[in-house]
Amino acid sequence: MSDKLVPLFMPSLAALIVRVHKEVGRPLSRGEVYRILDKAAAMMAPWSTVDSVVKRRGYEDFNPDTCYEDYLAYMNEQKA
Repeated sequence: MSDKLVPLFMPSLAALIVRVHKEVGRPLSRGEVYRILDKAAAMMAPWSTVDSVVKRRGYEDFNPDTCYEDYLAYMNEQKA
């Protein structure tokens, strides 16, 4: 059985978005988050490879389809 191909962001999408958030010192808009996504480097990789990378990183990356919502959820967790 072959693995499904999924995007693998290097560096992680989460790391890119959070870094920009820290640099600007304020919450990012939806447009800003999606501009970061549009410029992010990614490759398609088998799910098993992505799963290995996630385990090494120690966290799940933001989903490119819901990256703004993932960013907001991350920011809310940081406040708690």
